[in-house]
Amino acid sequence: MADVFFGRGVHHFFVLLVLYTTFAAWFVLAVVRNVKRDPAVYALYSPWQALGLAFYVNLIFLGFFHCKGWTPLDAQAFLTTLNIIVFFLLGLVLLRNRDCWRRILCERGRGWLSATWPATILLPGSLLVGLAIVWMNERNLGLGTGRKLGIFRAAFFAAWLLRDVLYLQWMSLRRTRRALVLAVLYLIVYYTCATVLFGALGFFAQAEQAPYIAILVPLPVFALDAKVWVAHPAWWVFALVMQIFAAGLFATFQSQKLRELAPAAGVPTLATGR
Repeated sequence: MADVFFGRGVHHFFVLLVLYTTFAAWFVLAVVRNVKRDPAVYALYSPWQALGLAFYVNLIFLGFFHCKGWTPLDAQAFLTTLNIIVFFLLGLVLLRNRDCWRRILCERGRGWLSATWPATILLPGSLLVGLAIVWMNERNLGLGTGRKLGIFRAAFFAAWLLRDVLYLQWMSLRRTRRALVLAVLYLIVYYTCATVLFGALGFFAQAEQAPYIAILVPLPVFALDAKVWVAHPAWWVFALVMQIFAAGLFATFQSQKLRELAPAAGVPTLATGR
């Protein structure tokens, strides 16, 4: 009846008590926050509250993860996958549709933070958790010379996550019905087709092709070890730069859409009350 949390034994009863209490508190916070609000502006949490929930869930994953029997590479790949799932769901929650952006642009105007939304929440959050995973693996498993490689993987997955979420945010602003649903469908089709194509051609089994494949599909980074990294370090860095470039490209597209939604200069806007 004992669980292990960051190497310390904790009775299972107290673990369940804390988990049930804290998750109930998150649920109550979401309910109270939306009481007596206009259904058009419902939101489970504020951006910072949602980030706090993502940190809390990752804390549970890291705290109760048993490193025994895992290699540093496999442990980071597993925990990074959980981190990606959590922050991708967070990114979906933080996406704003055209009506929401119209209200925000009328109240606050348009700036560079709008063009990069929700990067300001996702990038530091996912990168911080990724670095925490590297630190925990080094503490428990001893990464040794793999520290730089672990940091690279954390940065790569943060940039890749940012690229896809910015793509979804841009697509959700297009003048089409169910724009976000179509964007997610396009993303699924893209990754499915790319994975099947590269797998059929045998590119995943060729170490020399891995950096080029990682530009389009991040799967080779999950299996990236020191031997493959040393063979082509410059190309792996180039793959990371391409993720950042693609994210910046979608941020530019998003800025153009927001420029279309922004009220024209000199046009009065209605004041909104609570």
